[in-house]
Amino acid sequence: MKFIGVDPGKRGAIALIPTEISWEVKTLPTPYIDGYGLDVDKILKFLEYYVHDPILGKLPTTACIEKQWSRPRQDIKSMDVLIGNFWEWVGVLKTLQVEIQIVAPQTWKAKVLHNANATKADAIEFANTKYGLSLQKKDDGIADACAIAFYAKMVYNIQA
Repeated sequence: MKFIGVDPGKRGAIALIPTEISWEVKTLPTPYIDGYGLDVDKILKFLEYYVHDPILGKLPTTACIEKQWSRPRQDIKSMDVLIGNFWEWVGVLKTLQVEIQIVAPQTWKAKVLHNANATKADAIEFANTKYGLSLQKKDDGIADACAIAFYAKMVYNIQA
């Protein structure tokens, strides 16, 4: 089983834990075409490399993607980008027949970071400690994606 976490925000990312017993993580900051609109080809190549085996075919994979909604005082353009990115990510994952769970930020933060109101710095510290990464403040989307992938792994192991 492989586990994917997606932070669909503007500075988001995707993280993949390759096996149930692995402590390594593969990440990809959200690629854009001309700064607007996901570069779906790059995302598909990244995922196909890790989710499909040339001999076995598609490997069992589950993904958690962070729920998105409009927030007070958020302008229309940024809301459009945020919600658009969310649904593009869902489309990419569905194309690869990945099981998807949508998770609220407070839910994964409470389980993984032990605080529903955890900060980006908390997620960075988690990813650096758990996966031996060297993320900085600018890498908060990667850190969130790593924590969301870990949440997917936790949820699967509870259900299994």
